[in-house]
Amino acid sequence: MRNLLIAVLIFLASCEIGYGATSYTAATCSQANVQTAVTSCTNDGQCVQVNIPSGSCTWSNSSITIPKAMKIQGAGAANTILTGTSGFFSFGTSGIEITGIGFTMGSGSLSVTILP
Repeated sequence: MRNLLIAVLIFLASCEIGYGATSYTAATCSQANVQTAVTSCTNDGQCVQVNIPSGSCTWSNSSITIPKAMKIQGAGAANTILTGTSGFFSFGTSGIEITGIGFTMGSGSLSVTILP
């Protein structure tokens, strides 16, 4: 029986069974750091979430494209605050969730772009 258990464990180890979904955390809430985390998540087949830490950051007029289904999680709308004058994210697919982020708009309006 013990030999069978060892054989099963060796077999499972050789199958490279994944340990589940991964996530990436941006170093800060800056647009460049969030872009880096989104790109890393996009290139990781196991990644399902990008975390944005607490902070107040001003973003440029360009948006970050999210090309695959993932969750963008801030540290709470009162803790992660993004300021800008136009859209923050563009969506390249369905299944994207953005939560826990406060948005402060300048003279512009919040826009959402759905890409084909």
